[in-house]
Amino acid sequence: MPRLQLSDAHRSRLREELAADNAWRSERARRLVDLGALIAMAAAVVDVVATYVALAHMAHDERNPLVDAAMRSIGLAPTLAFDALVRLGIVAVLAYIAVRAVRPVVRYLAAATIGAAALWWCVVVFANAVALARP
Repeated sequence: MPRLQLSDAHRSRLREELAADNAWRSERARRLVDLGALIAMAAAVVDVVATYVALAHMAHDERNPLVDAAMRSIGLAPTLAFDALVRLGIVAVLAYIAVRAVRPVVRYLAAATIGAAALWWCVVVFANAVALARP
């Protein structure tokens, strides 16, 4: 497969879409993006650890058939490590976009997506904790 080559016009347009540094006017907004990314990353890591404890040391089953198939073929730890890396990568890319995007709509949507992911992963961590606490 040939390598994708970008034209000079396309490269200059990409440079116009992303600022060289922080695009937020206030430092508070930038810190909120950083805090949301930190919470999302922490929740993703805690979720992976709780899932490992639930599946490796207890009689719980994975309900997602795709993840279950991956766990059966390559193992529990590699599947969960890949899951954590994908989640951390998603949050890192969204944080980069939320900080450097020139268009305010793009910055706000990326920041809102980080917040939604952080909230969802916190709910999942809570659900895992409840599942682990049951006898």
